[in-house]
Amino acid sequence: MPEPMEDLVAPVRGMHCAACVGKVERALTSVPGVDRASVNLATERASVSFDPALTSVDALRTAVAAAGYELAEARPGAGPSDDAEQAAREADQRRQRTRLVVGALLSAPVLLGGMAHLLPWVPAVLQDPWVLLVLTTPVQFWVGWQFHRGFLHDLRYRNASMSTLVSVGTNAAYFFSVAVTLWSRSTAR
Repeated sequence: MPEPMEDLVAPVRGMHCAACVGKVERALTSVPGVDRASVNLATERASVSFDPALTSVDALRTAVAAAGYELAEARPGAGPSDDAEQAAREADQRRQRTRLVVGALLSAPVLLGGMAHLLPWVPAVLQDPWVLLVLTTPVQFWVGWQFHRGFLHDLRYRNASMSTLVSVGTNAAYFFSVAVTLWSRSTAR
């Protein structure tokens, strides 16, 4: 008689996009003895059905870690409404909301300053490239930090995701603008 399959539902940490879900699922299904694996980005949980005679939870964790993520400890009786996990998600949402508001408040004057040729009423101070640089820098590095961190993660594991695209694109634009600002300053002398 075949061994009964064991089902595991465990939190997965470090995912931030659909590409991450695919990487975790591929890592889990590559482990011998895994019958099926399904990962949900919204709940940040993996559901795995595996043969305990052929593999172990530690082997699953090792495979997920090799892909650059963490398969956390599954607690018996803990569901998606686990209090500590819910509190951590709410704290993360508050941080994200703060970053969104700060980014919008700092970006609005930069947008106006960059469109001064179309909007003649834009104050002269917002047309100064140094003021725009000062306003843009925290948006690039503090507000956008999660994308840069994701890019470094992707680089480490030789992957690419939406974080790679955003980080490379915004860094290219930012550093090009810094170079133009510095170059225009040196040629004005």
